[in-house]
Amino acid sequence: MINKRNSEWMSHVLNRLKGVVLISGLALYLIALPRAGWTEYVYNELLAPGMLGAHSHAINNSGTVVGDGIYSDVWNGFIYSSGSYADMILSGWTETYAFGINNYDEVAGFGNDGAADKAFIYRNGVYTALMPPGWIWAEAYGINDNGEVVGFGSDGTTNMGFIYSGGVYTELIPPGWISAEAHGINDDGDVVGFGNDGTDDRGFLYSGGVYTELLPPEWTESYAYDINNNGDIVGLGEDKGFLYKGGTFSELIPPGWDYLFAWGVGLKITNNGMVIGSGRADGMWKGFVYQNGDYSELFPANWGYAFAHDINENGIVTGWGSDSSWTSKGFVVDACANLSVLNDDTVVEYDLLQNAYDEAADGTVIRTRHITLTEDPLLDLNKAVILIGGCDCGYTVNDGITTIQGDMIIISGRLTIAGGTVMLL
Repeated sequence: MINKRNSEWMSHVLNRLKGVVLISGLALYLIALPRAGWTEYVYNELLAPGMLGAHSHAINNSGTVVGDGIYSDVWNGFIYSSGSYADMILSGWTETYAFGINNYDEVAGFGNDGAADKAFIYRNGVYTALMPPGWIWAEAYGINDNGEVVGFGSDGTTNMGFIYSGGVYTELIPPGWISAEAHGINDDGDVVGFGNDGTDDRGFLYSGGVYTELLPPEWTESYAYDINNNGDIVGLGEDKGFLYKGGTFSELIPPGWDYLFAWGVGLKITNNGMVIGSGRADGMWKGFVYQNGDYSELFPANWGYAFAHDINENGIVTGWGSDSSWTSKGFVVDACANLSVLNDDTVVEYDLLQNAYDEAADGTVIRTRHITLTEDPLLDLNKAVILIGGCDCGYTVNDGITTIQGDMIIISGRLTIAGGTVMLL
């Protein structure tokens, strides 16, 4: 089975306008974002002072990252926020590993208290050890915005998943199965994971007390890892990934890649449909980001390998790998930073507002992401365009700010700011 217990320990070894315009209330929709080839990204490396190596596992919408790092021979979980690191140390515990964080900075993970491997939840500065009654070990991997935690462990006889909600544990194993692991949970409390039905490995969905097997057609094995708030599910199997959306399975693998795999965690999916994962290509382990049929590679320059572990709703990805000196480090990267302007008329993404404007038809809506564009747009064509600013990575939410650093000159036509926040400096 992929990701058996102890796989985590294996991973440790390796116009000139000034001001703000805000107009809201425009209906938005999800649009395909064509992208040719791999995108070059700027990576922020994560390695706290004194750490000999680090792994980044999860990120929330505020950009706070959790993971684990090694000092001498001790592994400690960490929280990284706004350039600062804080260790996650539980009194009396010999090691900790942080694997999940929600948008309220509540963290789920696991470690060892000197007697057994236990899960934990960190909330408002307080650590709570988690162990379902009668179990001998437990590990936590996911947490939703309601503070519900999922993971897996053993009662000494059977490996099972669990949910911890409001102080109550629920054991998770589909009827008739001999083992199960729970890995992902959405804000509705729907859980995905995988296990063995006595013959083969199968993914499952647990929703409202009902289990549903997840197995793409003609596949013999599957492993479900994450579910978003729309009920879309991603997982692995047959050396590929899968996306389960609206009752239909789609296969996921970047063009030319050999296979996909789980190293500690599998695929993750955002509410706007961005997917990240890891696999093998060109003789190296690499990460990738996928949305609406298009793939981009995640691989810091000159690194030996890289795994993508999580992505937030703003398209910020975190993961870990090894640099050219084979030092293990985490990384953070904006997976939609380079291409930032969408022309709805031709449904093409651009890196500059000028390029989108030049090719726009009369009446076109142009959407810009929550980003700073350094350019001097010249609007000199006899046409009207509509500008929406501050969009997220999928252009579906516009609660951020688009900053245009430069001069904007309007000679002809008309520009209408019809949504979001646009700042011109």
